[in-house]
Amino acid sequence: MESSGYSVSKLFWFLLLVMCIFFGLFITAGFYMFYLKNNRVVTNESGGNIILKYSGDYNGIIINNSSKMDDTNGIISDYYIDFSVDVKLLNAKYIDYEIVLSKDSSFLNISDNDIRIYLEQEQNGKYVEVLSPTSYKPLNKKTKYGSKIGSMILYKDHIKSSINRNYRLRVWVSPETLLDNDYYLNISVNGKAY
Repeated sequence: MESSGYSVSKLFWFLLLVMCIFFGLFITAGFYMFYLKNNRVVTNESGGNIILKYSGDYNGIIINNSSKMDDTNGIISDYYIDFSVDVKLLNAKYIDYEIVLSKDSSFLNISDNDIRIYLEQEQNGKYVEVLSPTSYKPLNKKTKYGSKIGSMILYKDHIKSSINRNYRLRVWVSPETLLDNDYYLNISVNGKAY
């Protein structure tokens, strides 16, 4: 009898150890997924990288019925997403990058002219306009940095030193636009180190 008690005890500790290992792997994977969700890294073989970091749970912005407004109200709306582009030159001499906005397939029934976009960049602690209110202008060909057909270039930059830039994006639709769902616009960054 004593030997079976000893076996049960060994089995218990073995199973407990296996469960702890799986739990540790699960926690580690969760933290890694959280990191990936909040950062997008573009690394180049030339020795530089670009990291896109964004606030919130989504790398973009949602348009819905509360997003209907004119340009005067759109540029001061409290509904925006802040994000940053962190450029590390490492061995590169410079990096060119472009900030890209892309629509998902649900936008088929909304005119590009009805989608209004406004981008600001933080300078000396204040946000200043870098893209005045404009309609969505889709690319008709892929860019040399990889931005896809149908996406829109919001801003381009040429960086000669490692730097972090903060941006604020506001998106709204004209008041007459008919919306039957929530619509998602994704923010990404594409670039190349030289």
